[in-house]
Amino acid sequence: MGSAISPYVDTWCIKVRVTRKPDELRTWEANGSRKAGKAGTIDVRDGQGGEIQISMFNAEADMFWGKFEKDKVYTISGGQIRTAKKQYSGTIDNDYTIVLGRDSKVEFVEDDGTIGQMTYKFIHIAQVAGIKVQAPVDGKREIPKFCDIIAIAHSVSKLEEITSRAGNQFTKRVLNLVDATGQVECTLWNDEAKKFNEDCAGNVFALKACKVSSFNNRSLSAGKDRVAMNPEQAKAKSEELRQWYSENQGRISKDWPQPMTIQGSTGTGKKTPTVSLADSFNFGQEVKKDDKGRTLGEYFEVLAYPMVITKKNPFYMSCPVEGCMKKVIQNGSVWTCTVHGNQTSCQPRFITRFAVGDHTGQAWMSCFHDQAMEMFNNAAEGKLTPTDIVKLSAEGAAPDPKAYETIFKSPNFIPWIFNCRAKMEEYDGVARRKVVATRLYKPNWANYGKHLIKRIESA
Repeated sequence: MGSAISPYVDTWCIKVRVTRKPDELRTWEANGSRKAGKAGTIDVRDGQGGEIQISMFNAEADMFWGKFEKDKVYTISGGQIRTAKKQYSGTIDNDYTIVLGRDSKVEFVEDDGTIGQMTYKFIHIAQVAGIKVQAPVDGKREIPKFCDIIAIAHSVSKLEEITSRAGNQFTKRVLNLVDATGQVECTLWNDEAKKFNEDCAGNVFALKACKVSSFNNRSLSAGKDRVAMNPEQAKAKSEELRQWYSENQGRISKDWPQPMTIQGSTGTGKKTPTVSLADSFNFGQEVKKDDKGRTLGEYFEVLAYPMVITKKNPFYMSCPVEGCMKKVIQNGSVWTCTVHGNQTSCQPRFITRFAVGDHTGQAWMSCFHDQAMEMFNNAAEGKLTPTDIVKLSAEGAAPDPKAYETIFKSPNFIPWIFNCRAKMEEYDGVARRKVVATRLYKPNWANYGKHLIKRIESA
């Protein structure tokens, strides 16, 4: 495609196959000086293997979007040639992008087999560590880098709903991808997260132009319509991975193959600081905001022991629809969700507040459902479900104060490393410090001992 497309060529016509087309146009509402609008972007490739992105906006989006179908072949002429913004074009190797205009022409043509399907430029998982990612600074976003990955999904997490700092809701699911060189976490978002469930573990996944992030050292984020399970275009590589996995599945642990995603790491080569509880009070003491006015937090790690887990409102009843964590309100025999309407059942979810202690003092923090259940199940050897706990409460189906009390006391004095976010938030004009344990994991005593030696030597 190279020389045929550039700002210096006035008249051009390309014959291409659509290799990626999202299900819907992206739309946005009017906001201040910005008018409401819509846009869509597709990826195409020609018979020589060249790739380019094609975008369309507003009236042109209405005109052309419906004409394109994934894997179909078209001739396209007319349109503005612009310099590509590499942070949005992923692994497409082209310095330019096409923006369709009112004079553009798009015509479907029969597939004569001269244009191949989507191509990948796979790298091994270990090579992700060598991709230089500039971490966020002063609230600004990191500069994105992309790669193509093919690997086995060793595990697939449950669907989870999160709320961004801006108040937007997202659905996500995390794949733990492995190959012979390493392992890395890859997050699927929204529609992609809903396409693949826990039963997909053990399958081969190919990811086109997944974003490489500095979060937890290195992690991946899959793009929309860029995830394929057991891809036809990579049969040989897929079979090679399956053979390796069948021989090594039992050996896979959190430490082997080499993990690229390291819990508690900032990705800058500098670990989230491990501090004592006394020192942890230095974090999150000021109200800090980014350039969009969103409150920023400060992160730290602490090795501590739960001392007290409060039983005051430790859970709420949520919508049973997978991925929805909205609180429901009981109306007679049904539970009403603001998103999914009336439901015949509900699911308990924990938002737990607890006190932890170490040799320097005590502190209060809170955690969400997954972390709370991890603490409860570690003490109960993994046999408890949220329903098992809630049914023993005063509001439960089989109230048992003694058994309920035992469940909340059992996690006490079991050590964890808590990865925490501390930030100062304003409530009715009053600033309050809030600490949330975003992740927790069991101590590696050898590593923690090395950390203590370094602290002693630097004292």
